[in-house]
Amino acid sequence: MPSRAGDASAGAEARDASASSDTPAGPGASDTPADPGRVTPHRVGGTALQDGRLTAVLEPLSWNVIRLA
Repeated sequence: MPSRAGDASAGAEARDASASSDTPAGPGASDTPADPGRVTPHRVGGTALQDGRLTAVLEPLSWNVIRLA
């Protein structure tokens, strides 16, 4: 079950948010010489920034990058 995360107000002003995740590769996945692109970031939905509050749906056992711009 995905989890939700909270408050983006750290004194900075952001207008947009997006997230990238490696979830489809699965836990324990890694790039190999035979498959060097197995673990690649992809955009995920469920990230929103509204009235200074960031919400994001993060998949379990995944690495995520949330970019604020």
